[in-house]
Amino acid sequence: MLHAVKTSLGSYRIVDGDGTYVIMGNDEFHDYVKISRMLRDDIRRFSRESVDLHSKLQDDLKTIESLKSELAVAEGTIKELSEQKDDLERSISSLKDELAKLTDNLEHAESLNANLKRICRERANQARDLPKSSDGYIVLVSQEWREKAQNGKLIRGYKTTIQSPLDAGMDDETAKKQIFDDLIDGVLADLGCHYYETVNGRPAEPIEELSMYRWVFTADYRVGLWTVSINTTGPLIVPPHRRPQQRQKKS
Repeated sequence: MLHAVKTSLGSYRIVDGDGTYVIMGNDEFHDYVKISRMLRDDIRRFSRESVDLHSKLQDDLKTIESLKSELAVAEGTIKELSEQKDDLERSISSLKDELAKLTDNLEHAESLNANLKRICRERANQARDLPKSSDGYIVLVSQEWREKAQNGKLIRGYKTTIQSPLDAGMDDETAKKQIFDDLIDGVLADLGCHYYETVNGRPAEPIEELSMYRWVFTADYRVGLWTVSINTTGPLIVPPHRRPQQRQKKS
């Protein structure tokens, strides 16, 4: 290690560890001391920066390890989601196949049901001497009817019994829905009635327009067919094809 020794002449000499002497003047010595201090400061600064850099490097390494761990978790999640996606796609494909089968079965059942209804209607029409193409609804009887509306005013209308082509053995919910749908879809209009009350009962007040305001269904086991009795605000117009056909007497 170098150190300075002052001579008897007032100058300084630099002595190193192995006994080597370097003689220099005062100015040179002061420059040397200044440079030495600067070097020591630089060394300290570099040492601090090295410690900070090392600490930052350790933090960066920890961050990298954390990111690697998160990446591994993300890759695992992606793999799991990909497997779930494949499972869902297989499930969707299976459900589509099942839906296609159910749709085919439903269409087949609806076709069979439509054919069954057609056969029942045609048989009912044949038994009543109606044309094969008839929808099978005929008016059996229509009579004048009087009752009071909810506001107390008198309603003068008609009560009409309509025979359907539906077998009396059909369950009531199916029969009632089918008959009501057929009434609304064309039978009422064919009888001159173009309107019906949405509430099945006495109207709140008399209705000027010819309308149906009450309907009651009956399974008539005497003839084996369902009928519906409707109350209307006036007489219906019953065309010939909506009336029972008179059987020709054999001579």
